[in-house]
Amino acid sequence: MPERNEVYLELEDWHAITKFHGFYAIKKNGQCLLEKILKTNYHEEWWIRWLIPFGYDEGGEDFCFSIRESDYGSIYYVSSDCIDEDNPEETLILVADSFKKFINKMR
Repeated sequence: MPERNEVYLELEDWHAITKFHGFYAIKKNGQCLLEKILKTNYHEEWWIRWLIPFGYDEGGEDFCFSIRESDYGSIYYVSSDCIDEDNPEETLILVADSFKKFINKMR
């Protein structure tokens, strides 16, 4: 884990700081954890299909990277408590336009 783990979040007039808690493990005890996470999230009606989770904050909310062509590699914060099931993309928080910038922005 990086020593700098604070991530600044901003959406219109709202802003907050969360702490990046960890990366999802690819495998643990022979089980593919990332596959399990993807299967769980993809069964949620509100889950945005072009987001791939890679890590989480101290509250268990997801950090994801985009596989959408228009912003491929951008990093988003997904707060499941704030998801509008009718329009989930409106509650996404863009954190950085690349993984490198995401890491470099941490305080």
